[in-house]
Amino acid sequence: MSSLPKPLSEASRRIEELMLVTPFPLPVKGAEVSGVTDVTNRGIPSEADVSQEQLTEIWLLLNAPSWTGNRVALMGFISYLTLLIRLARSHLDGRVSGAIFSKLVFEWARTCGRFGVECGFRLGQQFDNLVDQIDRYPELEREKVEDAMVSDFELRSLAARSLDTLLQVWETTKNSLQSDLPS
Repeated sequence: MSSLPKPLSEASRRIEELMLVTPFPLPVKGAEVSGVTDVTNRGIPSEADVSQEQLTEIWLLLNAPSWTGNRVALMGFISYLTLLIRLARSHLDGRVSGAIFSKLVFEWARTCGRFGVECGFRLGQQFDNLVDQIDRYPELEREKVEDAMVSDFELRSLAARSLDTLLQVWETTKNSLQSDLPS
């Protein structure tokens, strides 16, 4: 596997951190990516909100500049995958309610999977298992509210397992894209 030159590698790590760790739904500000956008020639005003799509575009410029597949689908796949990671982390940190988490994760996982298939990624059993886990979450959240049958611990445990799987899918995706870097 090839690696990025040091300035690009540092820029890539910074963008990846913003994509994965910024609490949901807080925006990333242009000032947080100013050094990185200098490297990629993407001017973003320091006071502007930077979308997940813009972060993905910058990350792809640094990590997969010569990728030749469906770039729109790849951007959608990575944007939704990293949003799902941010959402799951924020839910586990108590920043996002179970009701909001269950609604968004249910819809976003399907959109993410659809984009993944369109851009040629074989998501396989790992992603299928994730979708199966996520399918249960809205039902469990509803049972918790209606019947008080499910504990918060069970819901948090399911969210934590989903986050673990999302992070594994991210690492596999990232490694696959970075293995195509020129030497």
